[in-house]
Amino acid sequence: GSDTKTPRLFRGAGASPVPGAAPLEFLISSGTLLDLAALERVGGFREDFFIDAVDIEWCFRAWARGFSCWMARDVVMPHRLGRGILRVPVLGLHLAVQPDFRLYAYARNQAAMLGLAHVPLRWKAKLLPYLLVQALAHSLAQRRPGLPGVFLRGVWDGVRGRLGPVGPGR
Repeated sequence: GSDTKTPRLFRGAGASPVPGAAPLEFLISSGTLLDLAALERVGGFREDFFIDAVDIEWCFRAWARGFSCWMARDVVMPHRLGRGILRVPVLGLHLAVQPDFRLYAYARNQAAMLGLAHVPLRWKAKLLPYLLVQALAHSLAQRRPGLPGVFLRGVWDGVRGRLGPVGPGR
């Protein structure tokens, strides 16, 4: 099996067809090319998010400011996310297997996005149930009953705005 995740296509408002490219709701920041004028108007990547969801938040901000995010269909960039992929066939999910500090940062930063006006309401509406499913899937698949607590601490800190660098042992 593959250790990659395929991005989902997205029909964003104002996204005109571009030959050889597809509009995406968000892209991972690895391998991203940015127009410097757009970067200046959208702003840089959030340093307080540090490691996870930095790219998701930036792409939502770009869309909200009238820009769009595109994937070149003919460019291949192998990129491994975490230690591999956890597949949940019954739900059609492919989740990156990450160390606890990365799962915490992911949950924290996603929860922090609940308070951002430029994050779409549909994203916010699916976020908490999706985090719960992820916490349970990781916990059951890895036989680690403490993992839901990692997600819960992340969500709690994100909602309270406790952001910044995280790492092993933090």
